[in-house]
Amino acid sequence: MPYYSPEHLQSLSVNFIIGSGRSGTTLMTTVFNANPTVLAAPEVRLCMAFYQKYAHQNPVSATFAHDLANYINLVIGRKKATRKAHIWGTDIENSIFNNLDPAKLQQLDYANLYKLLQLNIEMPNKNNAEAQIIIDKNPDYTFYVEPLMRLFPDAKFVVMLRDYRSVVSSYKLHQGKRIESCVLNAFLWNKFNREIARLHAAYPSKIMLLRYEDLVQDTEKWVRQTCQFLNIGFDKAMLTPHQNLETQAQNLQNTEVTARDKKKIGELTKPINTSHLGAWKTRLTDQEITEIETLCAQTGSLFGYEPSKQLTTTDKLKVYLLNLPRLVLANITFWLLVKNYFYLPFNLRMLLIKYLKITR
Repeated sequence: MPYYSPEHLQSLSVNFIIGSGRSGTTLMTTVFNANPTVLAAPEVRLCMAFYQKYAHQNPVSATFAHDLANYINLVIGRKKATRKAHIWGTDIENSIFNNLDPAKLQQLDYANLYKLLQLNIEMPNKNNAEAQIIIDKNPDYTFYVEPLMRLFPDAKFVVMLRDYRSVVSSYKLHQGKRIESCVLNAFLWNKFNREIARLHAAYPSKIMLLRYEDLVQDTEKWVRQTCQFLNIGFDKAMLTPHQNLETQAQNLQNTEVTARDKKKIGELTKPINTSHLGAWKTRLTDQEITEIETLCAQTGSLFGYEPSKQLTTTDKLKVYLLNLPRLVLANITFWLLVKNYFYLPFNLRMLLIKYLKITR
């Protein structure tokens, strides 16, 4: 993959897809990637990974090349160990990532350096040289919108929303044999969407709210509106994004990635449909619905998601008391590893990745 001139990099616009997990952020990535003028790489967190150390530099110092190589080798090495290195078909192991020419850094500020790295992420069925717009999809960036706005003043953010019961139900369905609490996933949905409500109130012209339910029921209308919001030309291929992933899904059948990940790709190769709407009503138990609505109903009502139960104060207090240790631990973990993770010193994050296997 090539280097690009500073003039070319400067001409590219950058936008973001954010929102809580299981809310359709990956689906929107595939929608945008069906447009040849758009490059949307899923959850490669390069921008915020180096933001704290290098975003203020212009030009970026030569030490970035060393830090980038170490970071890529460490993160990709861990993904290889878990057989997830190429689950999305992305490839970031090329000469620019491992042997970035320090002389090139003398021509670039951090914003354009980030664009250069994104253009060197290989995606299936994409010619990155045609890209005019970069879209960075990262749910965790929900908590880093202001820094991203400072770096890219013209950036806009498409925020994916989804009914909190459907989100928790989806996690429950896809966690397989792993035992994880519905309370934890409901807690995280509430944190993400409270932040989304704050952002939308503060930056209404920069934030577009897109409900998953609306997208799958009237796909063309909402894809067109999203394109208009981001100033992207509409392409009919964006209505059938699954066709772009069919070959990749077939190739995965002969690889060693987990059955769960194969299933995830397999779902994306199906046409956009309404089959999952309301599935939470049969997937969740009555107790789980009580727990989820206790934690999420107030925030959910801000986005049109109304509770199915009339819970008393006693009902809610019982949920909090029974789950108090879990909620305290969840809050600590959230503040350290989600909301403030990219504000930690770069070297500390490298130690967390290396010794504790904590990668965001």
